[in-house]
Amino acid sequence: MSSASTTLRGYVAPLPSGQSCRVALVIADSGEEYPVLPRGAGIDLADMVSAQVEVVCSFQEDGEGRRLFVRSYQPLDALDDEDAW
Repeated sequence: MSSASTTLRGYVAPLPSGQSCRVALVIADSGEEYPVLPRGAGIDLADMVSAQVEVVCSFQEDGEGRRLFVRSYQPLDALDDEDAW
């Protein structure tokens, strides 16, 4: 796992059942989707589907691809987004 933390903004989207990750963070600008590991603060994101969030995370790459280990998150108010206007 990469120990370097990064900050990402996006929205929480559900993933199909049967996967080890229940939700993903979708980056609005690029449409990239990163499955969120169900550990650390990522556990809480399963209850925040469709919410806009800012996460502090690191990437983990393994046989399943690139996934996020979320260290902390903050819900974003839609009016705080500069692109909302």
